Amino acid sequence: MVSLKAPLTYLGSLFPDIYNETSNYKDGKLINPPPNAKELFGQYEAVITQATYFSRLAYESNDVIARASQFVHYNPVVFNTGLGILRYNYSRFLNKGGKINIKTPIRPENKDALFLNSIDTLHDTPCYIQYLDYSNTQANVPFPGKKILYITFRGTITVGGGLADANITSRVLSDILKNCTLNGKSGLDIFKDEINIANQESKGINPFGAHRGFVGQMLNIMTTVCKALESKFLKLPIDKIIVTGHSLGAANATLASLILGGFKRAGILETPIHCITFGGPKLFTDYTRNVYNSLLMDGHLTLDRVTNRGSALKSMFIGAITGATIDLVPLIPPNFVHPGFMILKLEHHTQTRTGRSKNIGDLRIMFTGDKLESTFNRIATYSEYANCFDPLLKDKYSEIINVTGTLGVWRKKYINEYNSIKQLVDRLLGFQSNEETAEPVATNPKEVTGVDPKEVSVTVANDSESENPENPTNQIATKGGFSLRGKHSAAYAEDTMNYGPNHIVYSPQMVVSPISAHLTYCGVGWNGVLKNTQYIRKPCEEIQYGDIPIENPFCMSEESVAKGGKRARTYKKTKKSSRTRKFRRR
Repeated sequence: MVSLKAPLTYLGSLFPDIYNETSNYKDGKLINPPPNAKELFGQYEAVITQATYFSRLAYESNDVIARASQFVHYNPVVFNTGLGILRYNYSRFLNKGGKINIKTPIRPENKDALFLNSIDTLHDTPCYIQYLDYSNTQANVPFPGKKILYITFRGTITVGGGLADANITSRVLSDILKNCTLNGKSGLDIFKDEINIANQESKGINPFGAHRGFVGQMLNIMTTVCKALESKFLKLPIDKIIVTGHSLGAANATLASLILGGFKRAGILETPIHCITFGGPKLFTDYTRNVYNSLLMDGHLTLDRVTNRGSALKSMFIGAITGATIDLVPLIPPNFVHPGFMILKLEHHTQTRTGRSKNIGDLRIMFTGDKLESTFNRIATYSEYANCFDPLLKDKYSEIINVTGTLGVWRKKYINEYNSIKQLVDRLLGFQSNEETAEPVATNPKEVTGVDPKEVSVTVANDSESENPENPTNQIATKGGFSLRGKHSAAYAEDTMNYGPNHIVYSPQMVVSPISAHLTYCGVGWNGVLKNTQYIRKPCEEIQYGDIPIENPFCMSEESVAKGGKRARTYKKTKKSSRTRKFRRR
């Protein structure tokens, strides 16, 4: 007899009491799902979609993020279109200095927000923290009645980020933990037992480690994040903390969630922590992966590791080699492993035989008993999902998302829908009725969206594809990553069959980005992000909404510290000075 296995994901937190009952699971689905199963699953996919929005926004300049974040309450078509218009009008609202003031906000849910960055090192690691208040709203939102804190890390668009990606040896996590403090206790205190065990097992390379480049990225920024949480955000009522990011940002978010999960285990944090990442690379040793998984199993955090995977049969050479049909980033580097649980190599027909599946289409059936409506791209369009966002374009959403993810003046059929979104942008930017936002050239939509709508890669979905996870019985230790394959992998293999996978796969038939499947998730495209490398981020910047002054400002205290310390210093644009500073830090 087969039972539905409990997923240690955000989905599992919405369905807490339906697992391991063989009498309620047959033919790959629940026999008697909860009465509100479809509504709960709609909330789950809406939360993943909203996390996608924040992960995408992290690549923009602070000024664009501050305004485009008003669109995280809408469906993907509205979000994409609003972001495209704002990007085109960037020069019209460029912040000349000081805090960012959104004088005419269009959404009351956006409250405190903070931009952090560690610019005193080669590792430029921006972090965007946003507080959302849905406490007075029960409908058309992903978190009815809740107050949410998003912590978002940016992916790779700079030289420093690229060098971090390439530095694939291992580095101990103690380097991060020693400087991250909450309530008078450091991360070293929180993970004391794990550090002691790792020291005993160490054979030259400490097993409680992770990808060196990602650890280096988090050294300074995580210290500041902990300060911001303790002095500002944890003083607010928070129902859930969502830690998210894409690519390199996914790796950084995973490290942050490990640390925050440790503080929750110690009782210092009480708020539920949920890590939702997109296209993240492998980053942990086997030992660190098992430490992370223990936090999952004990209920201190959840993990949704979302990836894209389609078959490259129709474009075997071009699609498979360039990654246009499959996100290759989650498959590398080979000497590390992912956190959470996965489908094993020899585990087949998982939905019916083991009560587990990573595919979003299977999960819809398993938890609700219904396939639920979606596009050919596996993007949700069913009403319970659409009801989790503002009603704007709701009636046309399913039709539009099957054609395009972004509207513009070149889409004559949907010009009225486009104008309704543009009116929101006009209000947000404070334009008068006789002053309109600059119109993109109708014949060149690529200038707004970063992609020509004619340039799309089409692939065939294959829900049975596996991400080819590491073989848990492999006894070969890898260099650099020092995965400690053996007893730690055996422990993982024993535990994994008892839980649903943390690996969630969308299998797209059409990839929005013509370049890479890594640059599109849940109907949101990452096209044009490389244009943003020109924008210089400050080490600390806050958002003021309307005339309401910022309560408990954080950046003023940080700037006063920075003026007398290292945080305020920046690099000179010479190779010599950069190299000198690098060796001085060592």
